[in-house]
Amino acid sequence: MMRSPDTEHALVAVPTSGPAYSTYFKCLASGVVWLLAWYGWRTVVMMSDVHVPLVREHLGMLLLAGGAGCLLLLSWWHFLTSTTTVDVHGIRQTGIVNRSVEWEALRHARLIGLPFLERLFPPRLVLQTRQGHFVTFHGGTPALLEAFAHIAAAGHTGRTHHTGRATDAR
Repeated sequence: MMRSPDTEHALVAVPTSGPAYSTYFKCLASGVVWLLAWYGWRTVVMMSDVHVPLVREHLGMLLLAGGAGCLLLLSWWHFLTSTTTVDVHGIRQTGIVNRSVEWEALRHARLIGLPFLERLFPPRLVLQTRQGHFVTFHGGTPALLEAFAHIAAAGHTGRTHHTGRATDAR
């Protein structure tokens, strides 16, 4: 079987793509956002019931709370829509800040998780690049987590590609 030059250096044989966060995590994030929205709404209603002039006397507080609410909604949207892709070229994740690491730039890989909370917070893949930067990727599907485990296993042995040549993983 002949392999292309791109697949020769790949850590994964089959490209995998899916949501960056699990359904359980998305439900938890959505619950927190809705709870905070309800709490904010109740606070505004309660303050208007006691005739506190919010706009005139507390404009700074309203602007700060509105800005925090916008940042919360932006984060929530990216939790719901971000994707992770693992292919023959490397790994990419969309989100507030897009991340990507090419396989040639990989120095070390490690899978980090919270024991007994894997269902809610699946393990994350932490990659160290040859420049010394650490980049964290999230996977929300079993296929992505399987690809992460394969990458981490190759990263622990010090191999960064399938040439059989060991590299320095320190």
